[in-house]
Amino acid sequence: MTDAEVFILNYMNGSEFSYMQVNYSLVNSTNSAYEWAWNSSVQRIKLDVPKFGGIYNVYVFGNNRSLGARAKFMVNPYDVCSVPKDTAGTVSSGYYYVWQFKTSDTIYFEIKATQANNPLGRATSSNSTNSSGGMGAACNVDTSTKQVVSNATITLVEVKNLESGALQNINLTASSCQTSYNSGGYTCTVKPLTKWDGGNNIAKFNIRGQDGTESVFYSRFEARAFYLYGWSTNWQNNPSSNITLNIQMYEAGSAWWGSGSTRGLSGSVVVKKVEYQGRDGEWVWPPVDSGYNVSNLNSSSITGSNGYITLTTSNMPGGVWKTGYYRIVLQGTTASGDTDYGYAYFGVKLWDVYGQPVECLSTGCNYKSYFNSRENVTLYVTINKAGTYWWSVVLVDKIFMEMFQLELKK
Repeated sequence: MTDAEVFILNYMNGSEFSYMQVNYSLVNSTNSAYEWAWNSSVQRIKLDVPKFGGIYNVYVFGNNRSLGARAKFMVNPYDVCSVPKDTAGTVSSGYYYVWQFKTSDTIYFEIKATQANNPLGRATSSNSTNSSGGMGAACNVDTSTKQVVSNATITLVEVKNLESGALQNINLTASSCQTSYNSGGYTCTVKPLTKWDGGNNIAKFNIRGQDGTESVFYSRFEARAFYLYGWSTNWQNNPSSNITLNIQMYEAGSAWWGSGSTRGLSGSVVVKKVEYQGRDGEWVWPPVDSGYNVSNLNSSSITGSNGYITLTTSNMPGGVWKTGYYRIVLQGTTASGDTDYGYAYFGVKLWDVYGQPVECLSTGCNYKSYFNSRENVTLYVTINKAGTYWWSVVLVDKIFMEMFQLELKK
């Protein structure tokens, strides 16, 4: 091309940045102006990197505006790890890092920020920490390989409830962020104006470095009056099986999973709906009503956090389950009158099929995992009625019992 120009550079929120053209060697980030330049020898445009993290579109013209193009790039100035916890200040062990809270709880976010290092141009789009059973884990930053961001200004932008889409009301006076310790560490205190709306929430933060570079990052937490969780005794069931659900009800925000049964709640639970989610390769989302007649079910008592519910096939249209996966909507009520919701899941199949590669000799067959590229593969296949287990099933439930060999010929 004989010439080129930067026509428009806009941010992901629609705002536009003003750039001025200078000599190629003068484009740098030492001044406050946004500049661009064209080098015809190398056929390259160079421009200053915006100081706001996010996604950008740049529109360029060439050859006296006889042609045009658009390019997209992302600015990721910081790598930020954020994890909620139920205790203010610095903690090092115990059940502090959690993401399940009461609707009245104050949420504390532990944050660690480092300079983004993306030499291959692949910016990190998200960060997460391991979590299990309502618990999280502390952010782990290797300060020997990453440059920490110290003395940055972090502010809370908003908290949005993912289930309703509504913004939560924040107690701005009691909510703030501050440096908690060295090595790029910060703590943010976020308090509801009265109570959190129940459900999953996303907290949006803004981070501004001492050089004026800004970006946003996100964290999450869940707030409930209490937690209700269930699972089926057997994950895979056959169409004629009655389903037994194990139900647990426990107090939110109390690390119940790490402190034994002292935080379990008593009350009752009812099934509000049995939904169908489709089957393998034919998924249905959102789930649809399965037609199960829940009006024939009685409420189940929850004592010391534990209870049981049985779903009989007689309440299904046709008296059998359709093969696929199901979600049960549960409504729980505590002894004190608080109400909240939860889910349980189970699957239905005609049969379970299990196979493994084996090598059969005159002395018998044994498991084999490595084969020559020219060697036939022999599989030992077990087929049994869904809801039973091939290693402990009685003979009457076995659909296929004898040795079954499939030779996969190359």
